[in-house]
Amino acid sequence: LAQKSSRQKQIQQKRYRAFESLLLNANANANANLQGLDSTSILVSDSVTTSMCVDERSQKQQVVGRKTTKSRKGQNAYRYEKIEQHYSEEFQLPEWMVDVPDDLHLSAMAKMEMTVDGESSDAISSSEEEKGWFVIPRPEGTRCLVITRNGYTESRKKTGKILHHKFPSKLPNGAHSSRTKASEFCVLDCIFQEILGTYFVLDLLCWKGQLMTECSAALRLFWLRSRISEVFGIDTHGEDNQYRFVTVPVYDCNLEGLKNAYNTQFSYVKDGLLFL
Repeated sequence: LAQKSSRQKQIQQKRYRAFESLLLNANANANANLQGLDSTSILVSDSVTTSMCVDERSQKQQVVGRKTTKSRKGQNAYRYEKIEQHYSEEFQLPEWMVDVPDDLHLSAMAKMEMTVDGESSDAISSSEEEKGWFVIPRPEGTRCLVITRNGYTESRKKTGKILHHKFPSKLPNGAHSSRTKASEFCVLDCIFQEILGTYFVLDLLCWKGQLMTECSAALRLFWLRSRISEVFGIDTHGEDNQYRFVTVPVYDCNLEGLKNAYNTQFSYVKDGLLFL
């Protein structure tokens, strides 16, 4: 009996140990599973937060990029507006002749026959104080300023907006072949007729950097015709002269001059008479 009882105790102890080992293994597996779930949840939460941070950064970058592009566009628009305003203020806008001036019939053609050799333009403009008027048969078309600089030519309307952008011409500094320093620019007051592809030159404001705005009308017209006549091929279309440049006839404002300006048939469509 004593031996049986001792064996039974040993068997029971073995069973208890096996049961305890099972419980320990079960607890260990459960803890491992719980730890795995926590780590995955932490990883998921970390990835979500990082993705959210990346999204927020990208959104901020996009907003900043939009702001910078908008600011650049605004700055460019402001700069272009200032440039257009500058050119629009350079136009000499004619007025309707409601009242006839007392000196309209006086002779002014003698001013165009003077020579400028050996004299400065300022001296001539200050010494010439003759009164008189010219009459010009004004072509029909778009009034514009033609500017040459840095080896290209462009034209701008009365609003300052571009009419023709960067085209070659035979004018000084108006093409790559005739490019000179930036200070030698030209500004011409013209009328463009699209049908003929021609700029009809009315007046000269600047020639090779020499400003003519303070000179008399007679001197400007004389200088314009003498300088334009020296440029070979300026009145024809070509590879280096995209549009023709032609001076308009100028008459002395007397009875004969008015008849010629009014009755003569010209190569262009006439819009009216311009008194200068």
